[in-house]
Amino acid sequence: METNPRFADWQVKQAADAILLYADKYLKPKLSLLSSNGSIESKPMGPNNGRNSADWKEIFNKLHESMRLRHYSPRTEKSYRIWINKFRKYFNNREPLTLEGANVKKFLSHITLHDRVSAATQNQAFNALLYLFWNILQKNLSNLADTVRARQKRRLSVVLTREEIHHHFSFLESPYLLMA
Repeated sequence: METNPRFADWQVKQAADAILLYADKYLKPKLSLLSSNGSIESKPMGPNNGRNSADWKEIFNKLHESMRLRHYSPRTEKSYRIWINKFRKYFNNREPLTLEGANVKKFLSHITLHDRVSAATQNQAFNALLYLFWNILQKNLSNLADTVRARQKRRLSVVLTREEIHHHFSFLESPYLLMA
């Protein structure tokens, strides 16, 4: 854009400032940000990427902002917030950046074995924590394969035999038999 004669210097600067503002407000957690001269500057991923002072209030604010940007349902946001809060309380308000996959595994095993949650509830808790680690804390979760998981009940479909259908229809009279 700088070499294009159609754009004045002030327009190039304004565009660069707009990109920096957008990157700072919406793309900050991403892998790279634009520097002030317009070049791409890589920032390493990791727990200490300038966020040592991250506390739970900041985490919940980032969660809200991130889920709003991704157009998640407010109900999903509420349930994720509840599960992340339970996770926080389970580890006694421990510093968020010190938590890792082993903590997630321990928490999921706890709610499965002691709270006796259903498989769907456990999956919801897992997804909330996965969102927290991937999108907010920017950490990868590992070694979750051997986590205790609640079993999903298999439901058998109920199909009546012809004899059972005839038996049930035998109790119906004229106008109702036509509807059946």
